[in-house]
Amino acid sequence: MWGSILGLATVLLGNAAWAEPTESPEPESDYTEFMNIGYAATNTFDYQTALINFRRALEERPDDEYAERAIANIEFYIERNRLQAIQNQVDALQARLQIAAE
Repeated sequence: MWGSILGLATVLLGNAAWAEPTESPEPESDYTEFMNIGYAATNTFDYQTALINFRRALEERPDDEYAERAIANIEFYIERNRLQAIQNQVDALQARLQIAAE
């Protein structure tokens, strides 16, 4: 009798009734989330968003080498872009001066 009841329960409930409970995946830490957002922003050249998130990651893990390197890289990219914009302005002004001098 018990065998048929167990068999019926297995059919009705499937194997889920006997399966071991599975652990839900651990949510990402704030550090990991900030780093991932920073990397994604870097890939789209959104350096301000990247910098904000890498700094947030560093707040979560002070002295973290990866966050510190990411911040240094982003600051370099921002400065490089700033200097390139200035150079573009200089080039445009020089071209205008040359045209005016002709």
